[in-house]
Amino acid sequence: MKIHISENPCDFDISDVVLLGKRTNNPKRKFLFVSKLLGKHIPVNPAICKAAGYLLVALAYDLRFVTKMIATDIKKGTLKSPEFYNVPAVEDKTIVLGFCETATGLGMAVASAIRGCVYQITTREEVMDVEQLFSFEEEHSHATTHRCYSSLNIDFNDFNSVTLVDDEITTGNSMLNIIKEINKISGIKKYRILTILDWRDEEHLSKYETFCKENDIEIEVVAAIRGTIENTSDKVYIDTEEPVEITEENEPEIIGSLIGKVTYHNNEGKEVEYFSDSGRFGTTYNKIKDIGKDCALIAKKIDEIIDGEKKVLVMGHGENIFIPSRIASMISAEKVDFRTTSRSPIFVDGEIIKDKQCFYDRGVKYYFYNKKDAEEYDVVIMLTETPMNKKLCKNMITIQL
Repeated sequence: MKIHISENPCDFDISDVVLLGKRTNNPKRKFLFVSKLLGKHIPVNPAICKAAGYLLVALAYDLRFVTKMIATDIKKGTLKSPEFYNVPAVEDKTIVLGFCETATGLGMAVASAIRGCVYQITTREEVMDVEQLFSFEEEHSHATTHRCYSSLNIDFNDFNSVTLVDDEITTGNSMLNIIKEINKISGIKKYRILTILDWRDEEHLSKYETFCKENDIEIEVVAAIRGTIENTSDKVYIDTEEPVEITEENEPEIIGSLIGKVTYHNNEGKEVEYFSDSGRFGTTYNKIKDIGKDCALIAKKIDEIIDGEKKVLVMGHGENIFIPSRIASMISAEKVDFRTTSRSPIFVDGEIIKDKQCFYDRGVKYYFYNKKDAEEYDVVIMLTETPMNKKLCKNMITIQL
């Protein structure tokens, strides 16, 4: 892989923000940038999940002091609690849209710093009882269909712009696909894309210019790192062994969550509980602020459960990233890391991905990476919105919020 960086406003080394992994059995996209800022596939300081969103907001709204402060701490590995940075909320009547699965937490972190916004995520879930605003295809993905639901009864035309958030854009085609769908239901003319990595080459930059002219819209792309990449290998990576399926079960503890819940039917007619304000059905800046207070109270309850354990790994599940990461950042153990399960099949390269197990939750296949590393923690706390009852490792406690 050849990487050429053309713009780098945070003065990052590429290794500050990502590691280079490999996708399993995916000829469309053989590589995978494994983020060190999201907590998706590898453990991170849980504060990074919100701070990374603050960083993108600071870049987008030209908050130079905030940009420098957060970027410096990321590079030094001295990241502090997001509250330390005291990012002033910018005022903007925009719809923030976070892309599933990886960027749902990043998008919500962005929305937490934009007063006046509404936050939506795209989701792989099929929900029958809520208005589906639109759906679109992500062409290179293993699970291609994104859906967007809202229970807020919002009109996109009441907003000044749409802010799209993803961790990486390579061709940018997925962004154009979603903008086409939004154009069908609104007259919005201004779009902003916030991303950690922007790898569009001249061909795809030109495609954006043409798209904007043809549709009479404006698209601004803000990135922490911009450049181009060249994949120098034609090899398609295939694991020599199928991942071991985890079938051992344990019943989750229910601690009386303060996080609001809703119950809807899935495509099989079964009732499923979800967080009401994760963004899956739309939420607001004010609701996100309230969630932070609830997360602090939940963290205190978890402190009682772990009872003095010093080394703790907190896990989210699938699209459920932001809320578990905020709770993790408030747990008072000596060392707390955060990561989540994933639907993305990643090749076991022995370095970034050392081992791979899989499990099924409500009929969907998920992956649990680096089990051996997880078992080196004193305790692993899995935080779920649904009654996910798989015991992924021997030191795991599952808590349904």
